[in-house]
Parts: sequence; structure tokens; C-alpha cells
Amino acid sequence: MNFNVDSPLMRFMTWLSEMVKLQFYFWLGTLRGFVLGGLFPSLIATFGTSRHMIRNEDIHVSPDKFWEVYQQEFVKANLVGYGSLIFAILLVIYFRLTTLIDSGLATLFIFVGYGFIILFALLCLYIPTIMTHLDISIFQTIKHAAIIMLACPLHTVIMGVMLLLFSYLVIRWFILIPFIAIAMCAFGLTYVGLDAMERLTRRLEKVSK
Repeated sequence: MNFNVDSPLMRFMTWLSEMVKLQFYFWLGTLRGFVLGGLFPSLIATFGTSRHMIRNEDIHVSPDKFWEVYQQEFVKANLVGYGSLIFAILLVIYFRLTTLIDSGLATLFIFVGYGFIILFALLCLYIPTIMTHLDISIFQTIKHAAIIMLACPLHTVIMGVMLLLFSYLVIRWFILIPFIAIAMCAFGLTYVGLDAMERLTRRLEKVSK
């Protein structure tokens, strides 16, 4: 049997090795920003590098692209990242307070809390891809994420399922976290997110004609 480096199996194995490489750059970028300052820029750079791989149909990681996105989005990534973290903490506090309400409205407030948490989580799935795909303000980034989330429900569901699946795999095999899990999750979410944006763009172009 001939050894074919371009076979689907070999390309998949090469892709896996590149995901390990991308994960290495993620940790390197996180340490470069002394963890607290580098975590979110490194995460966005991971999404940006994934976008570059998908758009160029290249299974190899570009270190230059990673550091380019890291530097360009450093401030914006931290603002969005820590802003989202604060909002998430406020949602958790709200949810905890609703459990202390002793009235018939408690159940309603709890369901509202669950709804906000789910919508916020789904919204956050689109933000990194939009940040690396469009050069727009933070407000416009959130606005675009909300529009795409609502206009492409199938993609939104797929991304939610992907996140749950990756979470299950990480819980089941915790060893994946430091080696490949973050890079694979970012690549998968970027792939679906880009497809959602491209499909929505084509729909809007048809409507405008």
C-alpha cells in the first residue's frame, strides 16, 4: 500500500498536530500578557488564526498571524473579555437572588434568569469570530453578534451543541485542556460562525437586488 501524505487521514492527523501547535501559542500568548492581561487577547488570536486557516484552506498554523491578531486586538479583547466576565457575574448574582424570593413570582424570575444566561452564552459564541472578521467597534460587534445569532438559528444551535460537546469531552478527559481542547473549540466555532455570516450576507444581497 502506497503512503499518501495527502490522504484524508494524514490531513486530519496533520490538522490535529496543528491544533496542538495553536494551543501552544495560546498558552504562550497568555503568559506573555502575564495571564490576566494576555488570556483574552490570546483567545481572540486563536480564533483569528483559525479564521486565517479556514479562509485560506490551509491546515497549517501561521505564527505571524497569531501575533498580528494578538497585538491588534489586545486592548479590545481585554475590554470585551472582562466586560463579558463582569456581566456574567451580575447574571449569576441575579440568579442567586431570585432563588431567595419567597413569592409566586420566584419561578418567573428564575426562568427569566435562565433565559438571559442562555442568550448571553450564545451571543458570546459569535463575538470572537466577528472581532477577527470585521474591523468595527465593540458596540457594533455585539450588535452584529445579536443579529447573526437571531437570523441564523440553525448555526446558533449547532454552536451551542458544539460547546456542550467540547465541555463534555473536557470533563470526561480533563487532560485535553492544556494540549488541544481550546484550539479545537475555537476552530470549530470559527468555522460555523464564518459560515453563518457568509450565508446571511448572501441572503441580504438577494433581498437588496
